[in-house]
Amino acid sequence: MNESQEHILKMVSSGAITAEEADRLLNAMGDTAEDALPEAGPVSLDGLPDAASLGERWQFLFIMSLGVMALSGRRILRRRRGFFGKLLLPLDWAAFLLGVVGMLLSLWSRSARWLYVHIVQRDGREIRLTLPVPARALGSLLRRASQIGDPQSREQMLAAADFLEAVHEEMDRPDSVPLVIDINDEGQQVQVYLL
Repeated sequence: MNESQEHILKMVSSGAITAEEADRLLNAMGDTAEDALPEAGPVSLDGLPDAASLGERWQFLFIMSLGVMALSGRRILRRRRGFFGKLLLPLDWAAFLLGVVGMLLSLWSRSARWLYVHIVQRDGREIRLTLPVPARALGSLLRRASQIGDPQSREQMLAAADFLEAVHEEMDRPDSVPLVIDINDEGQQVQVYLL
């Protein structure tokens, strides 16, 4: 993209001219609007974790949750007497229940879809986040929540629920590929994958 094309696109983004006027200007220069737009390169799947390795991540959460349950259960069974013992007993029970929830989540995440987010900031720092996503459960929750909201919110929630259901069905097919959303904006790059 040359300087004049870039200047015209900036004028459009600032609202100084309309898209039709910009197209006429570009045509007069011998260029088309498609020539002025930056080219979108192919989305790179390099560094993307393998879905099978993500399926094994449940083991870490399971072991950690089991450890929390064992330690808090041991403290509960010892039943410390005195002021501090009574003060810490609710915390021990909370930790024990947190361990139970963690174990249940880890067992569920064995077969869940995984959301992988990769962010490259302007200064070159990278942030990677991997989470299990309950697409079907989230869609069901949105459908129930849509019954409460106003009509506009209801339509948006139902559309999001339909999208999540379609994504889940597509990802269940044996020949499916990861869903990729790739955004590159002013030096920051965000890639979102659903595996």
